[in-house]
Amino acid sequence: MSYPMVHLKVAYELFVQHGCGWIERPGDFLLGSVAPDAVHFHDRYDVSLKEKSHLWEFGPRWGITVDSEGWLEAIRKFWKENQSVGNRDFMAGYCTHLLTDWENTFEL
Repeated sequence: MSYPMVHLKVAYELFVQHGCGWIERPGDFLLGSVAPDAVHFHDRYDVSLKEKSHLWEFGPRWGITVDSEGWLEAIRKFWKENQSVGNRDFMAGYCTHLLTDWENTFEL
């Protein structure tokens, strides 16, 4: 999956190219774009936390995907259910992170 700077660059470029009209709080959008990986800083981190934060359950272990379309559908569903809950810009960044990882995953 992608490194934090990749997630920030993707989110930044999306904002510059498309987001000025629909992202009201760019900082929240950028923060959301790295949020799913915050689980790495948990005192009792294990990969199940990352699987949960990334809506991922589509392979034998994290990083080995056998159903990329299922993962994409889970991300779409998450956006539909959460885009109007709380901070929309943060959620858009969060989903940008998930989509970036989805795009950069290897499917068996």
